[in-house]
Amino acid sequence: AKTVTIPKTVTLKGYTFKVTAIASAAFRNNKTVTKVTVGSNVATIGQKAFANCSKLASVTLGGSVRTIGAYAFYRCTALKKLTIPASTAVIGKYAFYGCKKLTSLTLKTAKLTSKTIGAKAFTGTPKSLTVYVPKKQKAAYTRLLRGRGVSSKAKIK
Repeated sequence: AKTVTIPKTVTLKGYTFKVTAIASAAFRNNKTVTKVTVGSNVATIGQKAFANCSKLASVTLGGSVRTIGAYAFYRCTALKKLTIPASTAVIGKYAFYGCKKLTSLTLKTAKLTSKTIGAKAFTGTPKSLTVYVPKKQKAAYTRLLRGRGVSSKAKIK
């Protein structure tokens, strides 16, 4: 499938279960998926969940995502735009490493710190990247993001 929707719930034998995580390496090396929508109950995106998904251009994260695992979107070379919800508190190491077409990143969360964003999380993102951050976090996030690989030429607004 080119378009994947991770549902809010699944029903099995008459029982409804919340979908709260995307397993590690769930879509790793998938060369066909272009669009992913993550349901509103998903709190964790596992390590390498979408690593090397070379055609993945569009990702919509549900409002409950707390943790984006290490290498989660590693080398998603077609990914252009992403909004990280206010609930997100952890971004793993190398999470967006090598996302060379990522030109728009919106951080709605105010919960990120140097302890919760892993090493090189944004290394390999382009100089043309614009990162939109909460106003109150601008100074702290500018230092933090540059330290995690966001180019000195990228704009942080």
